Amino acid sequence: MGVTETLQGTLRAAQLEELHNEIDSKTKAMELNKNVLEVGLARELQEIRRRREELDKEESRLTANMLEEDLENKLLIGSLLEESVRKIFYEEVESHSALEKNEDDLDAQKDEEINGFAESLTEASS
Repeated sequence: MGVTETLQGTLRAAQLEELHNEIDSKTKAMELNKNVLEVGLARELQEIRRRREELDKEESRLTANMLEEDLENKLLIGSLLEESVRKIFYEEVESHSALEKNEDDLDAQKDEEINGFAESLTEASS
């Protein structure tokens, strides 16, 4: 082997070594970049989970408020209906009782008038 061949062999070996170092350097850079991306993804996913928990809590709160307001509305409507039923039936009973009382008073007044008229006729004929 001559000097030229040895130099070319050494040159090739140096070039291969340099290529190996470049590949190794680029591989490490890719790994570091991937690690940074994974850390960033993990952070963003954690933020999404946190926001999702907040939204779930907000959803639960809104649902509970809606159910509470619905219950209050049902209770209010129920009491208004009870009041309406009492008003309709008791006023009807009271007005019916008042009509009966007025009729009884009119009947009693008529009876008094008839009795008074009959008495005056009896006194006049005697």
